Amino acid sequence: MRELLWSNAFRRSLRRAVKRQPRVLRDIEVALRLLQADPFATQLATHKLKGSLAGTRACSAGYDLRILFEFVRNPQMERRMADFREGTGSFPAGSGITSTARRHGRVLP
Repeated sequence: MRELLWSNAFRRSLRRAVKRQPRVLRDIEVALRLLQADPFATQLATHKLKGSLAGTRACSAGYDLRILFEFVRNPQMERRMADFREGTGSFPAGSGITSTARRHGRVLP
C-alpha cells in the first residue's frame, strides 16, 4: 500500500469542496482509499496530464471531481531496497511501501 502525502493546496481545496457540497466527502474518501490501494483501479480512471501539468496524473473522485497527484520516490525506502538486494540490510515486517503518492493539486469541481 502506498503512503499518501497531502499538499497544503489539496487540504485547502478539500475543505472548500466539502464546504460547498458536503455530499462529496464520501466520494473523495472512497477515491483516496482506492488510490492508496491501487492507483490504476478502473473506477478511478487514472490518466496522465499534458501541457503545464505534464508529469502529473489525475483520477476521478466522482462525476465532476478530479484529484491531481504524482508519484514520488521514497529515498529512504530505496536505500533499504538496495541494501536488501546486496544482502547487507533487511526489511522490517510489513514495510511494503516502495514509493509514495503525493497529493499534488486540487480537487477540481
